[in-house]
Amino acid sequence: MPCLARAYLLSPLGLRLVRDAGDDADRPGPLDLLLLDDDVPDSPLCYVLDIRSGNFLGAGRTTVAEAIDAYPFGLVVRTMDLAAVLRGELQIWDIVGVTMRSWYPGADEIDSPVAVLYEALGEQIRPDIACCGARKSTGRPSPSPWRTP
Repeated sequence: MPCLARAYLLSPLGLRLVRDAGDDADRPGPLDLLLLDDDVPDSPLCYVLDIRSGNFLGAGRTTVAEAIDAYPFGLVVRTMDLAAVLRGELQIWDIVGVTMRSWYPGADEIDSPVAVLYEALGEQIRPDIACCGARKSTGRPSPSPWRTP
């Protein structure tokens, strides 16, 4: 998950989190990433972004309600769905609003945990995984996004 931690820290949301942390930058949070196990849907694995180290730290299992109370920003996603996006089998658009849930203060969507995933994993940024998905759906190799006809 280092690539996701890096994406969050370099985003407008991450810059805001670092700025707002001030002297509290030595403690994890305030972004919570809950990965739902298909085997244990009511008790997801919890990972918290450590602003100082730039890594997600395992925080055990919790409920979504407890996470919402504890963290101002959060994201709930099934592990198999996130893995499929990272392998190029699904697009980020396929899981947002379907199997993914998030919370954040305010109404500015640019500061949402989901906006960071669009920015980091969208086909404009990651054509390598977008092409992988297109190849699987058509059964034919996708044209390179870098070649001109």
